[in-house]
Amino acid sequence: MTRTVSQQRTSPKALSPVVFVVEIDQRPIAAFAVRSIREAIEISREAWFRDDLKRLWSQGRPLWDAKTPIKARSARAEEIRAYSEAVPHPDADFDEVSIVYLVELDRGASAATVDSRAVSSG
Repeated sequence: MTRTVSQQRTSPKALSPVVFVVEIDQRPIAAFAVRSIREAIEISREAWFRDDLKRLWSQGRPLWDAKTPIKARSARAEEIRAYSEAVPHPDADFDEVSIVYLVELDRGASAATVDSRAVSSG
């Protein structure tokens, strides 16, 4: 599943996109391309993102229990491939960030709702 989110950016546009991953309990959960680890950490701390992680389920359990630390890190080769397959042409000016979930999500109303809306965090 992919989610597109509007982001307000202050970094110079000359920086290239880098794919980062959010992991929970050493499990890669979501990937997205931003300019720096600082921006990746900011996204991982956003209330709307954490709400999605609590609401979305995989293998019969929520992606996040609201207690386990959420960590951002650089993506590994296979995670970059998964992101690139889901988002073949990321937005060059980074006004939007596409979030690709790396786990299979359980079917349900929550997952469908996330796909259909864009959230402004700026």
